[in-house]
Amino acid sequence: MKFNLVYWVVIVCVVIVIIILFCLQYDRLCQPWHEATQDVVVQFNREGFVIVRDVFTDDEIKSVRKEIEDYIGDSTSLSVVDFVNRGILPKTSSLRGSPRLHMVLRQIFDGDDYRFCNHNDIGYERIVPWHKDRLNDRYRKYERLDPFSTEQRIVKVAIYLQSHENDSHGLHVVPRSQTKRQIETRGCRVLRPKIGWVVIFDQRLTHRGDGLLQGLAKYLGLNKSDRKRILV
Repeated sequence: MKFNLVYWVVIVCVVIVIIILFCLQYDRLCQPWHEATQDVVVQFNREGFVIVRDVFTDDEIKSVRKEIEDYIGDSTSLSVVDFVNRGILPKTSSLRGSPRLHMVLRQIFDGDDYRFCNHNDIGYERIVPWHKDRLNDRYRKYERLDPFSTEQRIVKVAIYLQSHENDSHGLHVVPRSQTKRQIETRGCRVLRPKIGWVVIFDQRLTHRGDGLLQGLAKYLGLNKSDRKRILV
């Protein structure tokens, strides 16, 4: 009995050490992507995403961040869904009316008409695995149009309220995965936008936020960031 207990304690310790070491090396699995391109349309159509510089000012982002922090209070991790239609965060809701943002969207849609689809949420310190933005699993039956058909084109706008220039807690993406139905993570990149930059990506792109291992690494104090992550 004593031998079995020691055996399992050793096994557990070894597993913990492996996990810790993996967490320490985790950021190297997805290579960083710093570039913000001037040729928005070419990169978006080819890679499935684009980072756009200086869409918002530092003051705009600081004001929105304060509004959200005041709203969420002492919460440690949560999602605020449909804040636009609920009318609860006016400064945050106003981001979608940015002239600079719409100038870029008009380029991506090649001058075609487009509209806001009412999907909006805020992620605060969320752990999100690899996925594509479509209805999955038991909810798939409610999907009226195939996202991979030519009948619709949906793009997402991600606005980080802190800089990820020097860390790996920004959006993780798999370039050119918007044409593939299956989720594969080979060749993944971690985006490192600065404050005021935005990430625009195809809804079919394989992507994620912080994963479970990154969350564990942060919990153990091995992968720190200066501020809590807020994504609009």
